[in-house]
This record gives sequence, C-alpha cells and structure tokens, in this order.
Amino acid sequence: MTKKSFAYLFLLPLAILLFAVLQYHRVATLLDRAEYEQEILVKAEKLVNHNFTGPTEIEYQREGADKAELIDAGNAQTDASIFLSQNKKALSVARPMLYLAYAGLGLSLLYLLINSALIALGYLGAKKGRRSQHDLVQAFDFCRTWLPFMLAAQVLFLTLSISCLIFYELTGLMSTAKDGGDILAGGYFFLLGIGYIIFIIWRLVKMLSKSFSLFQPEPKPVMGRNLSRDDAPALWARVERLALRLETITPDNIVAGLTENFYVTANPVRLNTGEILTGQTLYFSLPWASLLNEAEIDAVLGHELGHFAGKDTEYSLRFAPLYARFSSSIDAVFGLRKNAPGYMNVDFNTAMSSCYYVLGQFHDTVMYWRQRREHGADEMGAKASTPLALSSSLLRIAALSNPVDEYLNEVYHARVAPDDVVAALLAHLQTLPLPDPRAFLENETAHPYDTHPSCRARIEALGCTTDEAALIAARPVTGDSFAHLFLLVNDFQALCRTLSAELTGEITQYRDNYKQSLETVLNRAAKETVIYARPKIAIGGVLVFLYFLYATLSGLFNPDLTFPPNDKSYTLMGLLLACAVIAGLGLRRVIKVWKRGKQPVMVLRHGSVSFHMLGAPVPLAALTGYAFFKTRRGLRIGFTYKEGYEPPKRTDNRWLTYTHCSSTEPFFYVTAYGKLRDASGAPVSQEQLAELLDTYLSASVAEHEIKDFQ
Repeated sequence: MTKKSFAYLFLLPLAILLFAVLQYHRVATLLDRAEYEQEILVKAEKLVNHNFTGPTEIEYQREGADKAELIDAGNAQTDASIFLSQNKKALSVARPMLYLAYAGLGLSLLYLLINSALIALGYLGAKKGRRSQHDLVQAFDFCRTWLPFMLAAQVLFLTLSISCLIFYELTGLMSTAKDGGDILAGGYFFLLGIGYIIFIIWRLVKMLSKSFSLFQPEPKPVMGRNLSRDDAPALWARVERLALRLETITPDNIVAGLTENFYVTANPVRLNTGEILTGQTLYFSLPWASLLNEAEIDAVLGHELGHFAGKDTEYSLRFAPLYARFSSSIDAVFGLRKNAPGYMNVDFNTAMSSCYYVLGQFHDTVMYWRQRREHGADEMGAKASTPLALSSSLLRIAALSNPVDEYLNEVYHARVAPDDVVAALLAHLQTLPLPDPRAFLENETAHPYDTHPSCRARIEALGCTTDEAALIAARPVTGDSFAHLFLLVNDFQALCRTLSAELTGEITQYRDNYKQSLETVLNRAAKETVIYARPKIAIGGVLVFLYFLYATLSGLFNPDLTFPPNDKSYTLMGLLLACAVIAGLGLRRVIKVWKRGKQPVMVLRHGSVSFHMLGAPVPLAALTGYAFFKTRRGLRIGFTYKEGYEPPKRTDNRWLTYTHCSSTEPFFYVTAYGKLRDASGAPVSQEQLAELLDTYLSASVAEHEIKDFQ
C-alpha cells in the first residue's frame, strides 16, 4: 500500500475521528457545567428563599478550580445565574451540537470500518484466487458485486462525517449571532443543510454509476472483416474441426484483419464498419497466416482455442475481459477530476486509492494464473498440430515481429500505400535477411488481454529443442508463402485488397485530422513571446550609495583635510577613497538591477527558448519537462532534458557558470528575479507562465511531427 493510499484510507478517518472527539469534549463540558450550575442555582434558591436559621453557605466549585469551596448561597446563586445567562444562546444549541458530535464520531468510525472492509475485500479475494481459476473468478465476481456499493458507502460516510464537523462549527457560530440575526442565520443554516444533502445524493449517484461502469466490458475497436461461413467455409471447417478435437468452444465470430496478431476474446468487438460483434471472437491475422505453414497455423489456432477449454473457459469468458476493462478504466474514470482542487477531490481520491489497492492485490494473482494458462494453451496447440509446429511458430513470429512492425509502420505513416498489404509485405520481407530466431528465445509474445512466458520456457515445456524449432522457423519468405490461404478464404486476394483499401482510407482520414490538430497546436504559439522580470529597486544598494556618498562629500569639507596633505590628511584621504569606492559599488548594484529589469528574462520562440543568464538558446526539443520553485529573490525554473544534451553555460556570473542543480539527474535551472511581466507590461502569473511553456513545448512537438507529413 502506498503512503498516499494509507493517508486516505486510515489517516484521514482517524483525523476526522479525533476532531469529532474534540468537538464532543467541548460541548459535553459545556452541558456538564450547565447542569452543575443549574443544580447549584436550585440549592441556593432553597436556602435563600426559605430563610433557614442555620448557615446559608454551600459548596461551590468555580469553573476552572481544582476543588469546591464554601461560599454564601446568595453569591453562588448570583454566579450560577450569570453563567447560565452568559451561555444562554450557546446552551440553546448545545443539544444539537452534541448530536452532531455523536454523528461525527459514529460516521468516522463507519468510514474507518468500510475502509478496513475494502482492504480485507482485496486481500482475501486475491488470496482465495490463488487456489484455482474458479476461485479467482468467484472472488472477482464478489468484488464486482460489492465494490461499487462499498465505494458509495465510503463516499457517504466521508462526506457525512465531514459535514457533521462543519455543521457543528456553523451551529456554534450561529449561536454567537445577534438576537435579530437568529432567524436569518437559522434560515441560512436550514438551506445549507438541504443543499448539502442534495449534493451528497448527487455525488453518490455519480459514484455508483461510475463504479458499475468499471466492470462493464467495453467493445474493442478492431479493423477487419467479419467472415461468415459463406465467406470462408474451409476456415470455419478447420476451426470447428480443431474445436471438436480439443473439446473447446467454437468461436461465434472470425474476424480477418491486417494489423494484429492472432488472439481470441470474449469481449464485444466493434469493427471499423460500425458492426458490433458479441460472443467469442477469433481474430485471424492475414499477414501472420501468410508467414506460417499449415501445421503452424493449426498449432496457433489450437493455442487460441485452448483458452476456451476446460477450467480456462470460465476465466477467458468471464474474468479476463472484465479485469482488463477494470484495470484500464480506473484512470479514465477518476482522471476527469485530477485538475480539481484537492479539497474538492478528497472523496474521489479516496475511492481511487481503494480501487488501486484492490487492483494491486489481484494483479499478482492474475499474473500467476496467466503464466499457467499459457502453458495449458500451448498443450492444446501442440495437440491440435504437433509440439514442434507450435515451437517453430513461436520463434518465427518472434523473429519476424520487428520487420513486420516496421513495414506496417511505414503503411501507418503513409510512406507506402500498397494495393495489397499482404503481398507487398511478403515482397518486402524477401529483400531482407531473416533474423536468427535463436536470438529471440527470451521474447514474450504480445497479446491484447494477456501476457506470455518467454519462448524458451514455452518450447522447453513442450519437450522440444530450441535448435530444431529455430531451424524450421528460419526458412526464407517466398512469394507463394500464402498460397494455402486461397483454399481457406473465398477470393482471398479480393479480401486483402478490400482490407488494404479500408486501412489506407482510415490512415488518410486519421492523418488529415491529426495534421489539422497539430497545426492548431502550432498556431496557438505566437512567433515570439518575451517575458521580463521587473525586480524591486535595490534598496540596499541605494542606501549604501547615499550613505557613503554623504560620508565622502562631508569628508571633503573636513577642516583636517589640507593641501598639501600631512600625515593626518593622508589617513582622511584614505577613508574618503574607501567611502567613495563603497558608494560606487552601491551605485553599480542599483544600475545593474535597473538594467536587468530592462532585459528579457525569457524569450519563447518556435523551436527554442532563450534565457538572460544562459549563453545560447535552448532547443525546446531537448527539454522533457519543467518545475517551479519559489525562492526569496524570485522564481526558479528547473528543466529536465534529454540524455546527451548539454545545457549552455551561465553568462550572468563570471565565477559561477554551471547551471546544474543535480550531478546525477539531467536537470538545470534558471532564475527570474522579481515579478514577471510581458512586453506590454501586464503581469504574468506562475500559472500563465506554465501555460506558455506548455504551449511552446507542444508546438515544438507538433512542428516536428508536421515535418513527418511532408
């Protein structure tokens, strides 16, 4: 658990609890004292009014005294009456304040309890999930059911406990109002309470809706074509035959595409045509299918179908999509308020800390089962074909991933626009030397919803030798490598051309929109923005100059100063010379500060930024970030930069030319002395300066990317 999560989940409720205890002590002390004074008043009245002949003294413990003392009953009656009269208004609201203190205590305890329950939910759920995949699914289902309500209860108890503390203090303030303002203050108090209740209800509804949305599968955008049984009868027959042999679920959909590797998913899929597919979907990668032989394709298909076999079925169909959605949605849901002030974001930060803790507890368990699932799916892939075929497919995909990705990247950047991506890819790969597959034994195959063990571990688990698998995987790419695909899909070449045209069209539209957005970013930055730092006048320098100038001038009229000078005159002349030098230094300081205010402290341009204290402009492309630090003399701005870049030397100080703050991090700083202003003299706040820096840094990136479009 991080320090931030610990603070929100435990320190915050403890702080609320302690403050509620303090409030209870305050009002309980007042009520106890009032009850005591009332008892004294009754006793004193009996003694005074009944004219007892005996002594009329009673025991009375004054407020703040250590022990009681005997005083006259009349005096005790007077003191008690004065106390009750002085605290009449406070006592009139003391009971409601006591109930608010009780409510604050109870709600803060409930808040602490629900936080502890959330911790237990994540810890025990992850611990149970270690027993089996079925237990993991059950534990996550339990979390999925109760976590939204627990988050809502968390927000409810937090906001209500804080509101009790606030209303307690407001009630106390209302009791100090003038007599004529009681009704008005009470009305404001009532309206404020009603408004706050409505606010809490709105926040709870919002929290519940967002919490439930964390567990709703979101359609995965996929560029491809849904192949019906009429479009690819042979492919469907092969998949159904493999599913029957492996005793797995036959997928509901087969999507052929150009941009991803093979995978299966139970998540909804949204095609680029707008069609949404539900159920189990097998993504059939045309580029990779063209690079594998038939035995390897069977092995890969068997591996993917293996995720829907036996105990793995429940994990794949129910758990994996929801867990992927949950883990990817937390930042998106709660990030909407990340720029809000901290005091307005306490409830959301608390809920986010809870979600991250639960997710972190499940993460290790999920990774444990993912490793075991992949080995189980590999066994199914080997059963569908042969262990050697699956081993060679793993190494071939690993070895060709970089060349394939590089070519597809050329397509994505519109540097090439082939009519048939598959045929063009094969032609391109024939011109390149095939990498040695043995160099990729430690690679892990990427997957949209899962992670995979290394190729070496998977091959050794299949009982194959890496040398034999690498020998088969190293076969050259030929122009007819995809001939077997013509038998699987009707009019395979037309399908490739159609998908290639759709991909090119999507890329063109995306790049046009993206280029327009880059140009918008670039145009937001002016050609040049000048920032000045107007320092306050050097008061110290002025005082030094005036004082020692006065001393120098006064010394010139000293009668002891004679010409020709004698010994005494020489001493006086030395003192006058020293005073004149010091006065000159003070004047120099004043002039230096005045000149500094006339020079720009920072000049922002497209591609670079200049600083008054650095000898050369700094390329914006070399900067990676910045931070502000307040100092006594002004604003210090620290910049981080890319490895290999060396910041310019300082020119404002002949003795100090080094700009680095840290010898271990790529970090340098500049300092702006005085208040910041623009060229027109208008003040520039720290927030405005940050916005300017962000604008020019974004413009630098946009300018670089626009050149890529040429």
